[in-house]
Amino acid sequence: YDLRAIGPACASDFESGVRAVAGSGEGIDARLVCRPAHAVTIRTEPGAGFWVGGVRLAGPELLLPEGLHRLVVDHPRFVSSEARLLRIAGPMEVSIPLQVGLVVTGRVVDPKGEPVAGARVEAFAGGYAAKRQALTDESGAFGLSGFRGAVISVETSAAGFATHLRRVEFFPGEQRARVELQLEPASTVSIPVEEADAVLLPAWYERALEEPRLRAHHTPARVRGSGLVRFDHLTPGREYRILLSAPSLRPAATSTFEAPPAGETLELPRISLRPAAQVECRLEPVGIDQISGHWIHCRGTGNDQRQRTDRAGRVRFEDLDPGPHLFWTPDLESDPVKVPLEAGGNPPVTLSAGRGSPDCALAGQVSDADGEPLEGVE
Repeated sequence: YDLRAIGPACASDFESGVRAVAGSGEGIDARLVCRPAHAVTIRTEPGAGFWVGGVRLAGPELLLPEGLHRLVVDHPRFVSSEARLLRIAGPMEVSIPLQVGLVVTGRVVDPKGEPVAGARVEAFAGGYAAKRQALTDESGAFGLSGFRGAVISVETSAAGFATHLRRVEFFPGEQRARVELQLEPASTVSIPVEEADAVLLPAWYERALEEPRLRAHHTPARVRGSGLVRFDHLTPGREYRILLSAPSLRPAATSTFEAPPAGETLELPRISLRPAAQVECRLEPVGIDQISGHWIHCRGTGNDQRQRTDRAGRVRFEDLDPGPHLFWTPDLESDPVKVPLEAGGNPPVTLSAGRGSPDCALAGQVSDADGEPLEGVE
């Protein structure tokens, strides 16, 4: 969750990555620092969305605390603006012009050349909040606009057809590109599970993550359930694997398999998930009063997690692989603790921590894009 506090005349920045632990009945304390806030009006193209600090806000009337903020304007028909820093010291109006971006139009057809109506077409390019999506009409036509960059990734899916991913490249000076996307009949894979999340990973998925636009926007197919779960959009002859995960159990994956011919179903054998280790970590303060909000790190074989302590100085780590793990807190002076964890519950881990010595300090200077020093930055 991203949290923010808003009052009549004050507000806080976003506290990002605040985690609620499912089923524990407990959460994590977040410290939100409120400062005097001011009304900020953004003048731009109608229908735009506004992102501050990576979180979407309703606009164009924003209430922002004093200080520096990273603002991005996103519009479905125009190129998203570059992130710009706003120094808020009082009520103000900001005008942000948007540019018309690259346009992708085309048709979605089946192997016989007949239009596919109702297909979902998603396209994304480099840049912030650059994803666009549309549904094809009765003639199979679609249109998407507002892209920056010379390469657009287009993903198309429809009932009964395999998911199709294609790259569209623009030549220098081109503003529009027209493509015809042909969908192939899909095959199906099924696997018996016991109340688990199943994620279908195509063989190209790991390689595709090397491209920033795919890493940021592409989401693999996911099914949650018990019994026999199915994935219906496989491309015949392509290679896939399925990742299974469930609370209190270690995740597991099938071996790589080849999708069967169109219209057929491949039945995979059941995979048993092994019990995971769980442990509660407590912070024992030495010479400090504030024990909430400190990071505690947990590292072991196949695990590298961190969480903030709650008001009682506790965190709970779940879904760990049994074996030796190392626990420490980086923002306080403490000795790492090595603990062998077993599947199921484990005795609490206690970390004795105090303030760092005076010679362990971090100093520096904050400046703007022109190298000028900035005051009052938190």
